[in-house]
Amino acid sequence: MPTEKEMNKPSSVREGNVYQKLTFVRAELVKRQIRKSGKNTYSNFVYYELGDFLPHINELNNEVGLMTKFNIVSKNQYSEEKAVLEIINADKPEEKIVFDSDTANVQIGVNAQGKGGADPIQNLGGKITYMRRYLIMSAYEIGEADSVDATKEVRTNPNELSLNADQIKYIMESKDLKELFPRTNELKTKLGQKYFKSIAIHYNRRKEQIV
Repeated sequence: MPTEKEMNKPSSVREGNVYQKLTFVRAELVKRQIRKSGKNTYSNFVYYELGDFLPHINELNNEVGLMTKFNIVSKNQYSEEKAVLEIINADKPEEKIVFDSDTANVQIGVNAQGKGGADPIQNLGGKITYMRRYLIMSAYEIGEADSVDATKEVRTNPNELSLNADQIKYIMESKDLKELFPRTNELKTKLGQKYFKSIAIHYNRRKEQIV
């Protein structure tokens, strides 16, 4: 069994188990300081796209002998639909770590009035891409900005104001994107620009739960 010092080299990690290999890749990804290329112009924030980190993960996985397998398991009489990501030791395929999550339907391009939108196959592709991205980020511990920290930023900036409990509840009770869009737009119109950032934080939080 390689020592901890020896496990710092990919050639040594190759001899380790699936947990040691994944731990090594996680640490290497941090060193690479991967940049975010995705931009949300509506809420003015940046985020990771699959293309930002997937080439790095594939390269490191190849070095240490890991592979990923993503699948969406259909709903059945025992469980709801789930997205599943397996991290598999390519040298010992019986060794694997499984990450899963519930899914939700995606409605791409629907406006505030609930009109328009993409074809069903495009919505399906959007769901697959989102869930794959979400699970890979979870498995490899690729972190986004903490929504709690973002909320603190709103409260400490004198030029921006935070929503009260009733207004937050109004957003968070949106059942789907068709309801979420008009509710947030209504608050933006009613409260004004000083509340925009706070509205955006809770909008994105609820959207993450719906999508």
